[in-house]
Amino acid sequence: MKSLIIFVFCAAAVAHKIPITPKDAEKFLPECILESGLDPAILSKRNITAREPTPRQESCVFACVDKKTGVMKENGKYDDQFVFHSYLRNHQINPDTWRTNFYETVRACERYVGKDACKLAACVRRMPRYYWT
Repeated sequence: MKSLIIFVFCAAAVAHKIPITPKDAEKFLPECILESGLDPAILSKRNITAREPTPRQESCVFACVDKKTGVMKENGKYDDQFVFHSYLRNHQINPDTWRTNFYETVRACERYVGKDACKLAACVRRMPRYYWT
């Protein structure tokens, strides 16, 4: 249960590949936890009775946060223009290299998980960092 919260924050903070900050994730996390069918008690640091999320619920939290921050469109596709411009605004990296790596990452995940937005979001967030930079 606590592992999901920690993972979401770490994924947002460490994987600076997507233009989302830990503060963004924190803002949408309660809403996304409810939408994903998770026990809201999971957010309580003192509650040890909340059920562990299923892999599906955990993946859907990622998709929900991505959609609410504008990274993913409602149809489950990544908004590459938003991601591209937001990311490059905050990082010194060759735009062509970054764009190619981003597209390859998303395509690899789409081949692996299909059109499922939840699985896609989880795959992209868990992709090793060297695919992005």
